[in-house]
Amino acid sequence: MVNPDTHPLFILGNPRSGTTLLRLILTSHPLIHIPPESHFLLWLYEKYSTCDMQSRIDSFLEDLYHCTKFETWNIEQKELQHFIQQHSPRTYGEIIRLVYLFHSQQKRNTLRYWGDKNALWIEKIDIIQKLFPETKFIHIVRDGRDVACSYLELNQREIHSVYAPKLPNTIEGIADTWSKNVAFLTQFQARIPEQHFYVIKYEALLEYPQEIVQNICQFLDIRFTEKMLEYYKNNQKDQLEPVEFLQWKEKINAPFVKENIGKYRKILSQAQLDRFTRIAYNELRSFDYI
Repeated sequence: MVNPDTHPLFILGNPRSGTTLLRLILTSHPLIHIPPESHFLLWLYEKYSTCDMQSRIDSFLEDLYHCTKFETWNIEQKELQHFIQQHSPRTYGEIIRLVYLFHSQQKRNTLRYWGDKNALWIEKIDIIQKLFPETKFIHIVRDGRDVACSYLELNQREIHSVYAPKLPNTIEGIADTWSKNVAFLTQFQARIPEQHFYVIKYEALLEYPQEIVQNICQFLDIRFTEKMLEYYKNNQKDQLEPVEFLQWKEKINAPFVKENIGKYRKILSQAQLDRFTRIAYNELRSFDYI
């Protein structure tokens, strides 16, 4: 049976800001399960959000298995169908929760939090709160100038994958996207209860990993475990991140890489830095990056 005490947990943040790293850290906890990034919750929302799902389970599953990236979850359709039918979901939120919980049961016997990390949540975060009012959010922020370095470097690679991220490739485009996302999440944070939203900085996570992860556990009211800091070993052992994504996420198989902090000083020109700062000054300043 589904444990009614499980709660949703969503990781928020710009791409290339440590969201995957944070996912691996959190899902290494025995009471947290956050599957690989997928988009089905948002893609199927418009079609099913107002339906009585008891009569739409077959249709929902057919659409679910056509959603890109869901195949990386490696879920057998008939088994998932049986699990969902056992619990007779009526709403879209209930059936979505069951999909996550079914995936978690393949990994662990007990669970406190299930969740996801996805850059698209920034654009559709109100949907998450509407479906799951009890959701806890963790926003990880990274210096936008280092994010720009990562975007530019990634855009120069030849990545042959249908899953490859599509990112802005100009300083102006990156600065605009980064600053708008950070500003939006800051505004969202101000609208919800304090106990539902937590912010960490990517740089602090790399510099003081145990302290930051302990603080996150305190926010979630769970006990810290050293296994969370061994995320890279856990990933190598259990393939927590699909191999299809590793072309641009290869650093998750190594310990915390402090060299990722402040690399913009060596990579970006003064002209590029000036253009980025002109666009994103307020957000850079609000997180003490300048």
